[in-house]
Amino acid sequence: MEDDAPSEGLLWRLFGEAMVASFRRDGDWEAHLAPSGALVITGIPKPDMNLFTLDTGPDARQLLEMFLARLAQRGVPFAAFITHAAEAALSAELPSHSLDCVGRIPLMRWKPTELVVAGRDFPVEIIRDAAGLRAASLVLNSAFGGEGAERAEPNAALLLSAQGVTRFLARLDGVPVSTVTTTLGGSVCGIWSMGTVRHLQGRGAGRAVLEFAIAHAQRQGARWFFLGASEAGLPLYQRIGFHTIADAGLWVSPSGSRPEPLQI
Repeated sequence: MEDDAPSEGLLWRLFGEAMVASFRRDGDWEAHLAPSGALVITGIPKPDMNLFTLDTGPDARQLLEMFLARLAQRGVPFAAFITHAAEAALSAELPSHSLDCVGRIPLMRWKPTELVVAGRDFPVEIIRDAAGLRAASLVLNSAFGGEGAERAEPNAALLLSAQGVTRFLARLDGVPVSTVTTTLGGSVCGIWSMGTVRHLQGRGAGRAVLEFAIAHAQRQGARWFFLGASEAGLPLYQRIGFHTIADAGLWVSPSGSRPEPLQI
């Protein structure tokens, strides 16, 4: 490992912070940040819209109880990213909460050795208005089979003003086809909410928007990049250069199902 590589613990903390920054909403939105975890509740009744992260630490047990109690009070379905170390430390507690582990999420990290150059087949733009947010939401719905556009607006002003959060949209012949979001904290950049419309998956649109976003972050001072990989995105991330350094269990509320997409 390189001397300046962000540690697994730091990346999980940034994971939670980015989740909170990206999900900011008016109204019933709430968030809690702590050294070992983060909770965000939008109130939208979908598990991928109410999330918490949990890593090992002296406050992990207390956070688990607090997060679950708050989610129960709000009565919303949810998903949780619980690191391998936290799962081991809380092995006695987790079964008592009737949570279901429905998969693993690889935590991947990469440091480019040079400035990334994005392809030109799919023009990419930075999203700066509500129309762009709506287009990105519809792209993600197509990518993962969702319905509606829950993320669109009246929260556009909050979403577009979130500190360190940048959203990107790729087009083909003027039509939105792929999107990704980045969160920048110092020299470390997170990659989130990546998706491509179904009929163009595997045709280069995802790589184009991702490389454009990475190059933009490099110009802003990013040196390291990280993400939580979906099964569909894993091959692309590996081809670009990302490596898995850890994973977390994907846990869902009782009687819940695996949330698709994990749009964090």
